[in-house]
Amino acid sequence: WDDRKHKQHEEWATLRPKLQKLWIEGTAPTQTSCVNCEDAAVVRCKDCGPEQFFCENCAVQLHFERCRFHRLEKWQVSLFEG
Repeated sequence: WDDRKHKQHEEWATLRPKLQKLWIEGTAPTQTSCVNCEDAAVVRCKDCGPEQFFCENCAVQLHFERCRFHRLEKWQVSLFEG
């Protein structure tokens, strides 16, 4: 049992960096233009659905007029922050 657990730990240790890299790449914006106006997209809405990226102006305008309770996140260098 001890040997199996040790081997399992080693396998996860080798797999962990690859999984972390994939996760970071998966959170980055996949498109660089706003879905509304084609300006640079830096904000995503977790409630509008996948691949819904907006420029700051469109995100504020659309979400404060129609969907105030949606969760917006802004891209900061290498991750989204709420």
